[in-house]
Amino acid sequence: MERTNRIKPAKWFNNADSPVMLMVDDFTNVWIDLNNNGRVDAGEDWGHAMNSPHSSFRFLTSQILDHWPAVKTTFFTPVARVPMLRDYKCKAHFGPINETEEMVAFFRAVHEDERFEIAYHGLTHGVSGKDTGDFVQEWASYKSLEEALEAIQKGKRIYFDVFGQYPTGGKYCGYEYNAFSDESIERSGFLWWCRSWDRGEAGSEEIERFDVRYFGVNKVIDIPSTVHGALFTEPKNRGARAFRKRAVLKDGIAQLEHLLKNRLVISIQEHISPARTDGRRQTPNIFDDKTGLKTIFDYLKDKHAWYCTGTELAKYVQSRDNVTVEETEEGFRLRCALEGIADGRRISLIVSDEKVRKIRAPDGELIARGSGVFNVRVTEGLYSTIY
Repeated sequence: MERTNRIKPAKWFNNADSPVMLMVDDFTNVWIDLNNNGRVDAGEDWGHAMNSPHSSFRFLTSQILDHWPAVKTTFFTPVARVPMLRDYKCKAHFGPINETEEMVAFFRAVHEDERFEIAYHGLTHGVSGKDTGDFVQEWASYKSLEEALEAIQKGKRIYFDVFGQYPTGGKYCGYEYNAFSDESIERSGFLWWCRSWDRGEAGSEEIERFDVRYFGVNKVIDIPSTVHGALFTEPKNRGARAFRKRAVLKDGIAQLEHLLKNRLVISIQEHISPARTDGRRQTPNIFDDKTGLKTIFDYLKDKHAWYCTGTELAKYVQSRDNVTVEETEEGFRLRCALEGIADGRRISLIVSDEKVRKIRAPDGELIARGSGVFNVRVTEGLYSTIY
């Protein structure tokens, strides 16, 4: 029987049409007391209030995520003290995520929850000045590769102090970087990174901008940013304003349809709070975009989507692109081009022969077909097909 090319890795886990990840920026030990009343009110908190009643984390989980438990969130966290403008009048708290034992326990518990992960978003997020125009985003502020590497190492040590491991991925602050920033990420050992706001750099028909890419000699995985909740704002008022809102909503749904049709990444960009250190309102944010986020997840609930974190997405892509299937008369073997991939990761295999009912893994595990694929663990040894 001819067995060549009967089996191949699926583009996405479980052969989904698209991976879906919620990306929430600036989740850190900050509270900006906008009305100077000495207590945390809705929208002021970046993470300092932890899981207290008016915290942003509580708002995100209770008002949005609890309605869609399958959704997974990657938080991007500046780990040290975030700067504020010198002339800013509001009272505020800015501290590192390892400031207290209680703070460490909170961030660690979030990271250990299978619905979440905490990724790296810089040491301080940037360099502040007297007013908004003086602010320089962190990676754009580094004047040499050595300076960038030193700051990243400081940040990684704080991250390790909290989580007991080093960050796997992260994102450029404000999506701004300079000529040696990519090398600083590659040399710091990151598996994946978010480099740009792709929705702002490409039209909806430019497919390659919304798929994963690589950069650097070591092929760091570049995850695109493709939508945000404000694109899906539902109409609330009548008249011309409502007409414009309906047009915005229709365009947002069309963009989701485009991403699913072309099997591209659906990564939803938000911020944990609308409060900014310069007194202006940060957009997009989970408070203003609550309705839009619900629209996105309600639309996706009956679609063949894979909800994942940034690290889960990157590890699958790394496995998919470095595992080949060697078919034999007895079955097949999975050959790995990179060390460390044969570590029990699951990869989805498309088997063209519909008569194959199960696959027996080298350790004896029996895997049944689901969603048209077999989700097997990558390991050494012979896999056999069962009819």
